[in-house]
Amino acid sequence: MKRDNASIVDVYVLTEDSAKRVAPGILVAPSAVIVPDPPRELLDRSEGMTVRTLPEVPDRAEKLLVEKVEAARFEGGFVSSFCALYLRDASAYAVQVPAAGRGALAEAIERHEGDLWEVFAELGYLVAGRPRYEGPQEWEWPEGLVADSFAEFVIQTCRPTPICKGGPGDGE
Repeated sequence: MKRDNASIVDVYVLTEDSAKRVAPGILVAPSAVIVPDPPRELLDRSEGMTVRTLPEVPDRAEKLLVEKVEAARFEGGFVSSFCALYLRDASAYAVQVPAAGRGALAEAIERHEGDLWEVFAELGYLVAGRPRYEGPQEWEWPEGLVADSFAEFVIQTCRPTPICKGGPGDGE
């Protein structure tokens, strides 16, 4: 399988001695990664994280520092959650996807009942080899990170990606 320009990345937490892989994610823009259904550890850390790209040629892998973390969760007819990791430097492996618009993103999230791996695959990201979606991890999210509505969750999901910029239903 060709991995150059693939959208899947690994997220690591760095300590003084080592790096621990904590989650796979999707490189949704040159400087942004979405981690669907993130482990609690990603929300508990604001520094010491790095993203490693997974190109076909391992010698060309990038290690990019995470500068900022945002997260959101939706609890309605289904549960969906993600962390958005904003990178200090841009990756050379970002996939160009067409602007689908906020409406298309909302429909895909509903159709896939919150499985963001399926949503981003449908919207054009190369996520072959992604982990099997087991459903949302059960831990208590901080109150301010749970979206008040599905529309708010969609807006938060759009923010780090280029898929809503100028697409139908974007409203911007």
